[in-house]
Amino acid sequence: MKLDIQNWQHGTDTLKESIDNQQAKQDCAIALGCWKMLLEGRVPPEPELIKLCAIFDADAAELREMLRKAIGGKRTNGV
Repeated sequence: MKLDIQNWQHGTDTLKESIDNQQAKQDCAIALGCWKMLLEGRVPPEPELIKLCAIFDADAAELREMLRKAIGGKRTNGV
């Protein structure tokens, strides 16, 4: 705790950095999961697609269309 306080006093927020690192790991897991689905010829389900859009700051409709084109125009998973 003393180290956290010292870091904070010197302008480093270790708690925020820890949270940012956890978020980055979650983002990577989502992106890898979506990539695996694409390799299997499937479009990720809507919740994962929405998270992926947030990660890449992309429009959901545009990303959905790009994913369809990437797997040969198939419509799967209700997308």
